[in-house]
Amino acid sequence: SMVCVVPLKVGGGTRLKILEALALGTPVVATSKGVEGLDLQPGRDLLVADTPHDFAREVISLLTDPDLREHLSRNGRRAVEDQYGSHQIAADLHKFLQNKLEKMSTTAQCPIYNRPCLPPNILHPTGIVAGWQSGLVFQSFYS
Repeated sequence: SMVCVVPLKVGGGTRLKILEALALGTPVVATSKGVEGLDLQPGRDLLVADTPHDFAREVISLLTDPDLREHLSRNGRRAVEDQYGSHQIAADLHKFLQNKLEKMSTTAQCPIYNRPCLPPNILHPTGIVAGWQSGLVFQSFYS
């Protein structure tokens, strides 16, 4: 596709279609509401326009300017890979779990299985939890 248009005026939730289009290298034109909550830079990763006139102008500029399409395609894909790719998600999850585990007592007992919960240093740098097979269980992260 030459362009993905996302003319959202209202809505909530995750904007997965935008991330999917960018990951495929398709330039995106969206409204401010459409990119709300995404860590993307307008003009660098995608184009943002909020009035019908401006939106149409941005779509036409993408359709008629191959250099702009290439620029947004390259930068949008890079942004998705850097900020939403599996390596970044795994690193964020590892950090989250490590922070939660550091706050837990190493002597805490799991209320369900009456076994010790995982100690704070149990996470491997790859994000894989060690000790699960040995019968250790997680204490609730949300308690």
